[in-house]
Amino acid sequence: MNYLFPSPPARPPPPARTASSSSAQSHQTGIIKEHWNDLPNDFTPSASRSVSRTGTPLSRNGNGPPAATDGTGDSPDFDSLISLLLSAPTSLSANETKLLASKVQKKIATITPEQKSSVGYIIQAVAIDRSESPAWGRQQVVDFMMREKGICAWAIAVRKLVESVL
Repeated sequence: MNYLFPSPPARPPPPARTASSSSAQSHQTGIIKEHWNDLPNDFTPSASRSVSRTGTPLSRNGNGPPAATDGTGDSPDFDSLISLLLSAPTSLSANETKLLASKVQKKIATITPEQKSSVGYIIQAVAIDRSESPAWGRQQVVDFMMREKGICAWAIAVRKLVESVL
């Protein structure tokens, strides 16, 4: 035993947990109300949930058309917009354009009508009408990707195609 440096006193045992306490307990602060990966209370749902609580269609942050609520936004328009995007002048090589086109075509059956409407609006504005810049289109696709789930397999390719339009 060292008399110059006595050992610290023993730590008291942690309080016993009862079977009736269902909430998580922290050893430092007590009951845990929020966890580090919980969604914030003001979380905005994805844009594919296109009807508000009042039953009216929502717009896309004022940047796009109202969401299709009847489910009839089928693929012919979207397919033609993708083909027009692929035929637009681009800064990409032919091989890269072909690779990106195949990524979109592989997943086209999984794209919902609401997603087709939103992305179609962006493609129309950047590649066909030329009313918006490719930088604007890129930002719109990135914002769309952040709102939606499970679309990265094809949306990254669309983003790259949109931002490369000359």
